[in-house]
Amino acid sequence: MATQPTYSFQVSGLTPVANRITLQIENGVGSGVVLRLTEAELYHRNTAAIVGIQLAYEIVRMSVAATVGTVLTADKFDTTDANLPAQVVVRSLPTGGTATGGPLAAGNLYTDETSPAPQLAMYANPAGTQRKQLTIRPGETIALRQGPFGTVGVHGIRIGFTAQAS
Repeated sequence: MATQPTYSFQVSGLTPVANRITLQIENGVGSGVVLRLTEAELYHRNTAAIVGIQLAYEIVRMSVAATVGTVLTADKFDTTDANLPAQVVVRSLPTGGTATGGPLAAGNLYTDETSPAPQLAMYANPAGTQRKQLTIRPGETIALRQGPFGTVGVHGIRIGFTAQAS
């Protein structure tokens, strides 16, 4: 069975800040690949007991990509897969950029230490399901944006996607 190269990115130790872009995936012009999002997960990273509230996240398209932020390195699901092209850039805590349109996916993570759901799969669409995967073509960018309020606690985000020739 042939499979597409699969990659993941993770950012951890995040303190909630209202309306902040936390993670951005830019598939730059000329990359030669189409990215298909397979999953986006939020999870607790609390280091002390807290009384928290819900932490809302949305996946949105960006009409203008941020150009400042920490560039992350991909983790390959198979170490023999090719590296992602240089035009595919994933940034944590980017600044700038412009979100456009409504949310493509959304979820809430409850940050209280007694929460029955310390991990939330806000987007899960592996290949083979009946609906199309969220697709990021060359020249397109998506981002994970926190909702309109900050809260307490520490959390992390992990995303996974495949890459195939465009």
